[in-house]
Amino acid sequence: MKITLWISISLYVLSLFFSGFSTSGIQKNDDIGLFLVLFGWYDVFGGNAGYTWLANPVLWGAWLVIRDPKKSFVFGLIASTIMLLFAFSRTIKSPVPCGSWLESSDCPHLTITKLYLGYYLWIASAIVSVSGNSFRILSVQSRR
Repeated sequence: MKITLWISISLYVLSLFFSGFSTSGIQKNDDIGLFLVLFGWYDVFGGNAGYTWLANPVLWGAWLVIRDPKKSFVFGLIASTIMLLFAFSRTIKSPVPCGSWLESSDCPHLTITKLYLGYYLWIASAIVSVSGNSFRILSVQSRR
C-alpha cells in the first residue's frame, strides 16, 4: 500500500518539474507541470483539452481514500482515463493571457503538437495508483 502510494505521489511531483506538452506558438518550457496544475482549471469548461485538468483532483482523491482499495482503484481508474484522453486532444486554450485580462477569453485555441516527459510522468502516477490498488484487491480476494 505505502510503496505504490509513494511511487505514485513521487511521479506526480516529478511531473510538475517537466514540460507536459507543446503547442503551436508556445515554447515547451512555458508549460511545466506546476504551471499547468496551478492555472489549468482556467480552461476546464472551455470545450478543449482543458477538462483533463480534472484528473488532478480525482487522483488526489484516490490518494486520500487509499485505505479503501476499491474506492481508490475507481478514483485512479477515472483519473487515468481522463489523463489518457489528453493524448487524443488536438487543441487547448492558451495558458497565458493574450492581451488584457478581460480579453483573455477571446484567446485563440492552440494546437497541441507534442507530448513531453511531464505528461508521461503524470499519467504514470495514476497508473501506479491503479496497479497498486488492483494488486491489493486481488490479494485480499485470494486470501478468502
